[in-house]
Amino acid sequence: MTSTAPIDPIRKILATALLIFPCVFILVFIMHFRRLADFLSFHWQYVPGQPERVVAALIAQHNRAPLIHDPHMIAYLSLPVIPLCAFALYLLGRRARPVASAIAMMTTITGTIYVGGSLPCGPHSTGDWEPSIRQI
Repeated sequence: MTSTAPIDPIRKILATALLIFPCVFILVFIMHFRRLADFLSFHWQYVPGQPERVVAALIAQHNRAPLIHDPHMIAYLSLPVIPLCAFALYLLGRRARPVASAIAMMTTITGTIYVGGSLPCGPHSTGDWEPSIRQI
């Protein structure tokens, strides 16, 4: 009789990660829209908000609305869940296609590290996807 006791905590952690990942990122997506009408309003081009208004609103809050409620901050803080999900999916597919599963897991982990490093200095600092001279 074989015991699976050492595997159970790992399986529970990976199963929790597979459950948390889509829920958190669906929440992040939903948090971008204040009303249903905002979700159904499409624009061909991104128009950034005026920095003066954003800074004035942040100053007026007096740190009563912490950045943890920002959807981008929630997504950034939940990035460590993605490699756990990649490892869980690797474990599921390693018997059928071991090389493809390993490559997919390594690519996912590399992409997560890249996104984790690029989010803090990304498009939110200038309002567009082009880097400014100050960032280079």
